[in-house]
Amino acid sequence: MSMPRVGNHRETTQMFSALRQYPIGRRLALGFGAALVALVVVAGIGVYQLVAADDRMDSFTDVTLPSVNAVAEMRFGIGDARRWELRAISEPVEELDKMAAGIEEGHARFSKAHAAYEKLVENDEDRKLWVEVGEHYAAYVAGIRADLVELRAGGARREAAQKATTSRQFAAYSGLEEDLKSLWALNEKLATDKGEANFAALQRTLVTIGVLVAVLVGALWWFARALTRSITGPVADATRAAQSMARGELEFDAHAQGNDEAATLLRAMVEMRDVLRRFADAQRTMAEAHDRGAIDDSIDAAAFQGEYARIAERINALVKAHMDVKFQFVDIVRQYGEGDFTAQMPLLPGKKQRVTDAANEVRRSLMQLSDQIQQLVDAAGRGDYTPRGDASAFRNKYREMVEGLNRLMEVSDRGLQEAVAVFGALAAGRLDRRMEGQYEGEFAKLQADANATVDKLSSTVQQIQLT
Repeated sequence: MSMPRVGNHRETTQMFSALRQYPIGRRLALGFGAALVALVVVAGIGVYQLVAADDRMDSFTDVTLPSVNAVAEMRFGIGDARRWELRAISEPVEELDKMAAGIEEGHARFSKAHAAYEKLVENDEDRKLWVEVGEHYAAYVAGIRADLVELRAGGARREAAQKATTSRQFAAYSGLEEDLKSLWALNEKLATDKGEANFAALQRTLVTIGVLVAVLVGALWWFARALTRSITGPVADATRAAQSMARGELEFDAHAQGNDEAATLLRAMVEMRDVLRRFADAQRTMAEAHDRGAIDDSIDAAAFQGEYARIAERINALVKAHMDVKFQFVDIVRQYGEGDFTAQMPLLPGKKQRVTDAANEVRRSLMQLSDQIQQLVDAAGRGDYTPRGDASAFRNKYREMVEGLNRLMEVSDRGLQEAVAVFGALAAGRLDRRMEGQYEGEFAKLQADANATVDKLSSTVQQIQLT
């Protein structure tokens, strides 16, 4: 039968061996520290990438979107001015002030947006278009203002202004609108390019963070696996050792490696196993000695320390207490066997009282049996064979003994009664009485002699009567 092996999952790598040289707490601190540093590094890289992405997004929201809004405002402003201009052509002179005010509002809206756009220019092409829009708008506004003067003059000048507004101003407005469309298209392209660049940068950031997280997770997994196995391997060895001892299996192999707590625990387990082996061997030696009849043999408590020594002393005291009870019981039974019923088993505590009860029951039965026998003997000594023993008060062999005595008394009583009857009849001159029962031994001989006597006398009487 092979002994169970403890510690067959040992790592042989250099890192595992190195880790086993440090306490578990230091190993865990090292593991958590490495994980924390790695997390800080990854978090730092992620924060850096996110800050860069935020800067790009700020550029998009602070420059590109306001630029688009500014172009839209310029288009709205020039559109408002154009609508009021067209109304001024057909409206009466009295309404021209109102039309002029509307035109100026559109002009103010455009001018404000155009001035704001200057701060948002991003490249040379953008600035060129911005300048062209400003020049064309200045020419367009100058034409509007000149036409308003002519429209207020009335007559032929008003008609000429109306024609100019529908021809010359239309061309100026169309050119300006084309410039604004070009500026809008440029900003739209810049917004698209920035959006795509931001999205690509975000993808790169996510990929970078993902790769770093994957590398970190892989490294942490590898380190955690090594760290875990450096802890769980020895702990599993100690657990198997403890389970083997709990099952009473002390023949197992255990090899503690390293200087950590688990190795120290396993060494302690091995020491405990050795102590338990010696204790079990001492108990087995004592049991073998008792089997050979050396019932005074005991465990050498001095060979053990602490609680083991106290356990050995208690076992020795327990064995001695049992042997004392046995010797006392044997001595009592020996006295009962010799017919001395004066001694009694003392009252023992707890379940030991069963020994007291058994001894007292033996004494009671023997004394009762002795009394029954003595009563029958005394009655027989007086010639009275009618008494009987109370067999129902006994069991097993004692009952059989009383029943046997009762049969003896019955046979003796019946035999003697028949013999007395026969001889009484003879004394009365009657020769017709015989002993009729079935007897054995001396009673059979008495039956034969009595009946032969009666027969002999009957024959003698008949002969006398014939003579």
